[in-house]
Amino acid sequence: MNKRLKFHTRRGRDRGAYFIERLNLRSLGVKTSSYGFYTRLIPIGKDGLHLWRDGQNYIENHQYSDKVITSIWRDERYTVTAALLEDAQARLDEASTPARAYTAELVDLGRLWPVGRSRALLDGQRGLARPVWRLWLRGKQG
Repeated sequence: MNKRLKFHTRRGRDRGAYFIERLNLRSLGVKTSSYGFYTRLIPIGKDGLHLWRDGQNYIENHQYSDKVITSIWRDERYTVTAALLEDAQARLDEASTPARAYTAELVDLGRLWPVGRSRALLDGQRGLARPVWRLWLRGKQG
């Protein structure tokens, strides 16, 4: 039986079902990647619009690492500094932690829930003590 799983950080509402070790989660693999990782972002908008906060033209987020890794983001659509700052902060928040990919082996996935329904993924040993990932089953049921 081949099924496709898709992970989302937030989608829909919590329906209360989980994958848990020793119950229906046989194994969980985690891969991390630092591709596209940075901790300092210099955003530039239309006509060279820059941020100037406290004498700096960049924003930083060291939630994962104390290293300074700089990236420049140019987007000519931004003409208002506040909008540039807001979107730059969202970009930086995502890029300042390494990307993670999960693989899971589950017990009889086809009978756990119907196609199109999601379930949260938990694993306390790997730092997933709360439901932070959503799994969606796509394809034909049965």
